[in-house]
Amino acid sequence: MWLTVGVIVVVALLVTIAIFGDSPSFRGTLVHRSKTYIFHTWHSLSHGFHQVNNQYFNGRLEKYLGWLVPSFYIVVVTFCIFHFFKSTYPISPFANSYFHNFFIGASIISIYVFTYLATFSDPGIITTQSVSKAKKFPNNQLIFFDGRTCSTCLLEKPARSKHCSVCGHCIMLFDHHCIWVNNCIGYYNYRWFVGYLIANINFLIYGGFVNIWTLQAHKQAHQGYWKLIKSSEDMKITGIFAILCTIFTIITSAFTALHIRYIYLGVTTNEYEKWAEIEHLIGLGALYKCENFDQPYVEQAVVLSNDAYETVYISLDDAKILFKDSDKVSRQPVTSMERDLVNVYDSGFWNNLKQRLLLEDT
Repeated sequence: MWLTVGVIVVVALLVTIAIFGDSPSFRGTLVHRSKTYIFHTWHSLSHGFHQVNNQYFNGRLEKYLGWLVPSFYIVVVTFCIFHFFKSTYPISPFANSYFHNFFIGASIISIYVFTYLATFSDPGIITTQSVSKAKKFPNNQLIFFDGRTCSTCLLEKPARSKHCSVCGHCIMLFDHHCIWVNNCIGYYNYRWFVGYLIANINFLIYGGFVNIWTLQAHKQAHQGYWKLIKSSEDMKITGIFAILCTIFTIITSAFTALHIRYIYLGVTTNEYEKWAEIEHLIGLGALYKCENFDQPYVEQAVVLSNDAYETVYISLDDAKILFKDSDKVSRQPVTSMERDLVNVYDSGFWNNLKQRLLLEDT
């Protein structure tokens, strides 16, 4: 049991570092350095794995291994539910409560239902037949550009879409590839992903409440919780569940809050990274807005030409040189994300929420 707890805690720590390691508040800290090291190691291992996978397994091994994490998740959840009913439920003060029995059953069912929906629903795979339908959003010429084609699918890339190397498809309104459900999260299944998060938060909060309250009901005067947990096998399991529920409630709630913030900003997880690159250019003073030019935004760069350095302006799309500093092209530096740029995909929090959850166009 303790080995299972240890594995779960380590996995939770790694997931937390992976999710929040690039947050500005963690820049330069141990969390950020840990993520950099982990991802560097991961990319090195991935390179070797892809070579073996392509050479000996024709690319199929990666698809099979993708089911390890969701399978582990389902096994752990089922394992915990089994031991809850075996050890905690019989000694819980809520065992004879119709309300709590109903809520326990509903919480368990919701976990499996939303996991199934998030795992097996279509995220919005773009095909030859659906590519025109996927053009729901305009290209803003900042992070999405006209005339782009996926080099793998050989299909036009609609704005806000992305090719997933794991799934092997371009996904409409791509958010991220979720290893916990082995599926991309996109236009059609983002609502099931949110349901999956809410179901897990409910499962953890309510599970933590039941386990903590059970401990409290059996706690005697002047008896510490640690002594109570060690008093019997049932109490040990109840205490472990209380600790795990508390830890994972914090992690899952923080991850959900991150997605609520993305909805508020009118971006996806994928787009947030792209906007961060634009913000970096602004910080360098290298992003310019042009007037009466075919590309509204350009990047300033310095290149070596004829043994001399020259200031030029390049395309954000393909990094081609568009004009030189001496050319008479009207341009103004972009100095602020808030004042000088408009996110055309942001329609306000409520409309963004309806678009992502109810599939309503705004």
